[in-house]
Amino acid sequence: MTTEPQLDNQANRKLRIVIDMQGAQNGSRYRGIGRYTFAFTEALIALCRDRHEVFLVFNTDFPSEMPFLINHFKGQIGPQNMLLWHPSGVADYHPIENDEHRFASEGLREAALAGLNPDIVIVSSMIEGAGDQTITSVGRFIKDIPTAAIFYDLIPLIYQGTYLQDARLFQWFMEKAGHYGRCDLLLAISESSRREGIEYIGSNPDDIVSISAAISDTFAANKGTPLTILKKKFGITGPYLMYSGATDPRKNLHRLIDAVANIDPAVLAKHQLVLAGGMPREHMEDLSAHASQHHSLNGRMVFTDRISDDEMVGLYRNAKAFVFPSFHEGFGLPVLEAMAFNTPVIGANAASVPEIIELEEALFDPFSVTDMTRSIQRVLTDEQFRERLIASSTRQIGKFSWKKSAQRALEAIETKAARGELPRSRFSALPRPQQRQLLVDYLRAVAPSRIALDSEAIDMARQVVKALPRRRAIFVDISELYVRNSRTGIQRVTHNILDAMLTIALPDFEILPVYTRDTLDYYVATDVIAQYRNITEARTKNYFMDPMPGDIFLGLDFHDVIMPPRKEIFRRLRSLGVPAYFVIHDLLPQQFKEFFPPLIVENNAQWLRTVAEMSGIIAVTKTVADEFAAYIISEKEFIADDFKIGWFHNSGDLASKARATEKQEGTDAFLLNALRAGKVFLSVGTVEPRKAQAQLLDAFDLLWEQGEDVFLVLVGKQGWMVDDLIKRFNTHPERHKRFFWFDSADDYMLVALYEVADCLVAPSRGEGFGLPIAEAEQFGLPVLARDIPVFREIAPQGTTFFTGTDGASLAKAVTTWLRLNAPLPQKPRSTGCAAQSALPQNWTASAAQILANIIDGKWHNSLPAPRKYALRPNDRRLGSLVGRRDDGRLIANGKGGTLVFGPWLEFAAGEFQVTFSLKVPKPAKGTGHFKIYAQNGQMELAHESIDDLCKVLSEEKQVTLVIALPKAVPDVEMIVMVDEGMIVELLSIQIERLGTAPQVH
Repeated sequence: MTTEPQLDNQANRKLRIVIDMQGAQNGSRYRGIGRYTFAFTEALIALCRDRHEVFLVFNTDFPSEMPFLINHFKGQIGPQNMLLWHPSGVADYHPIENDEHRFASEGLREAALAGLNPDIVIVSSMIEGAGDQTITSVGRFIKDIPTAAIFYDLIPLIYQGTYLQDARLFQWFMEKAGHYGRCDLLLAISESSRREGIEYIGSNPDDIVSISAAISDTFAANKGTPLTILKKKFGITGPYLMYSGATDPRKNLHRLIDAVANIDPAVLAKHQLVLAGGMPREHMEDLSAHASQHHSLNGRMVFTDRISDDEMVGLYRNAKAFVFPSFHEGFGLPVLEAMAFNTPVIGANAASVPEIIELEEALFDPFSVTDMTRSIQRVLTDEQFRERLIASSTRQIGKFSWKKSAQRALEAIETKAARGELPRSRFSALPRPQQRQLLVDYLRAVAPSRIALDSEAIDMARQVVKALPRRRAIFVDISELYVRNSRTGIQRVTHNILDAMLTIALPDFEILPVYTRDTLDYYVATDVIAQYRNITEARTKNYFMDPMPGDIFLGLDFHDVIMPPRKEIFRRLRSLGVPAYFVIHDLLPQQFKEFFPPLIVENNAQWLRTVAEMSGIIAVTKTVADEFAAYIISEKEFIADDFKIGWFHNSGDLASKARATEKQEGTDAFLLNALRAGKVFLSVGTVEPRKAQAQLLDAFDLLWEQGEDVFLVLVGKQGWMVDDLIKRFNTHPERHKRFFWFDSADDYMLVALYEVADCLVAPSRGEGFGLPIAEAEQFGLPVLARDIPVFREIAPQGTTFFTGTDGASLAKAVTTWLRLNAPLPQKPRSTGCAAQSALPQNWTASAAQILANIIDGKWHNSLPAPRKYALRPNDRRLGSLVGRRDDGRLIANGKGGTLVFGPWLEFAAGEFQVTFSLKVPKPAKGTGHFKIYAQNGQMELAHESIDDLCKVLSEEKQVTLVIALPKAVPDVEMIVMVDEGMIVELLSIQIERLGTAPQVH
């Protein structure tokens, strides 16, 4: 006796649906499969919202399309629902020696999928990988992963003589087709392809459903390129019959050409045949040669090659008619596209085409040139027939939408789940160590010779770790602290924030400190993690940082020299959907250039430019956050779109207020006892010009001359541009009497000094935060501070502010403070005022403020990408091979070659105008070449060569190029090349965003 499945409890169960996105990543992305994968995924995600979970899985060996896909879908499912997996070595099918790596890669992929604990995996394109790194399999390593696959067609199998003559290729196809038979569900793109699956795969009719296909709403709403432009570009002279699609033999284009040649000569003389879209050169040559047999077709055929969506829509909208002669299709998307634009459509009475057209008189026998000729003649001359075709198309088009396709697929999946017909993977229920061991055992079995090699074994071990899903990571950059702890205020902040972050329990993230030094790579500092968790020895060695969508990069440490050369790493982070945020401590080198060496000023400016290309900043105060925004806008710097700006406050908690004065012995103890009996003014900070220690010492010299019995204690190591001041410190007559300078005080000593001081003096001309003020507040220590915005923001209530830049004004402020605070309170003071502080009471609270920005999105502000910005010749992101920089200009040295290249900026989708401004100080012969590239120089976006560029003297000559980007590009490069003898100066490169741009068809 059998029991009916219990549907009620299962039907409403939330499912985890995992989609393998390789069909939108590999070479198929330019074909119907890529468009189908993208549109179907988008529609399914929309349907599943609030009902089911959707995860997307990407193959990292197809990096070029990942940035667009990740950035597009992360707003719909979140980056945490995306997984990257890494194939093992070269794995394409054709060379037999790749089999070991291919089998290993199949195991890695299946482990990655099973690790997500899916209720169903949807394979976007199964029959792939004959000549690239696409990896698909069902049950190669893990037998019980519930799997569905989009089923397009079996055309190569049905026409073996045409497509599968090579024995190895036939073996590949049959292996891939065999994986269809192990799927739990097939999602056929038409009823015709469903019948193929039943006949050739042997699928149970209940296990294969037709979900159909559609065109996107944005494509249907496109107005298209105007006809006048199309005519000029493609040589269209009048009414035309249009075809679009692939050009392989089943498309039947030879018969189409014959049929067109056979229509009435008078009709043919008035019409052209337009073959729209890209095709292999050999196909174009073959079709042209075939057409040349018909003299009547001279000048009547147009090949457009690859065109944009705007142009394709324009051709559809303006065509006299559309013809689709293919005798075998999985679906036939161009038919539906043409129908959507009210173009009369005729097509082959074969395979899936009749399902779309559903009008018998619009169909012809694809194997009969005579029948095809009759239909073409009729559609070009019979107006009533054309009107019936358009009316039928209007009715038909409403039957197709991606929502309906996704709904049919989802209903089939939900039904299977409700009936308990989808297996549950046992692999995902295993503890992680057992999962890893099973995968290692499998890899050893399928690739024994490879695993025997140490280097291969190490690489495979890394792949095993990467293949299994993990918690999201926050990579915290501590490079400067890790490589050389210089114990500056910034270093103390970095150390304390990291310490706090490692103690905070985050449900969705793991904190991983990372660093970079000699190489351009980042490493996870497992030794630091072990140290913070009191583990004697790290379980694993430091390893490469391997980011995934959903992770976050936090530049906690400051290292202005290290970061710009590693911009490629950060560009890759953005391409993976991993935001990179940087802590900004101040903009002082730009605000007080006179206080910094020129190299520091330039390094800092370069660092700020690089940061502006990232995802956002978290400043140490609101003041600095606002100053950063104002600086970027005023300097007209490039900035990433939707650039986030946040802020937090440092804590003044100095070593958890460890008042370890008993640690002080000998001279220090004697000194501290002496200070306790006097009036002590303490100032803490690196000795450098902007800190105004010289003014402070001038003030106390006056006070001592006036008979004030006060102590001045300075704490801070020597900085730059203060050699004379340090000499003054060391030779001062009050040194070790009433003036003390500690250039290497540890935390214990600093705590002791805060406890014995009566007042903290903060005379700095500019700060990003003012950590000593926060620390003083923790000890209840009164503050006398310069009146600057950042001190107004962080200083405690009761702070006394002063102005003036000379010793006398500060001496007067100290005298006034002494009078107002007499008698001085007894030491040690109460720390009660710290409890009412607006600043974080400990570093855990400071770290929580940072995490609230980067995890919870509690940002202070955001900046849009500017419509206009400029690159200056002294920008180090611009390189030169034949130029020299001089006073903000880049001047050619007379040698021929590349005057400028760079800066590899990320451009959003849209239309941009790039203007090169030049000065010609000396006439010369020669040609200037202006080029714009993307994708590591593989994609040319614009190119113009100007003869006699330097023929005439010119104070400012401009060359303008316009580029149209169908989607975001992470590495736009501008190049200017000059001939030998040309003396030309680059003044600037100005970039202006003009508008949106079309997709490429």
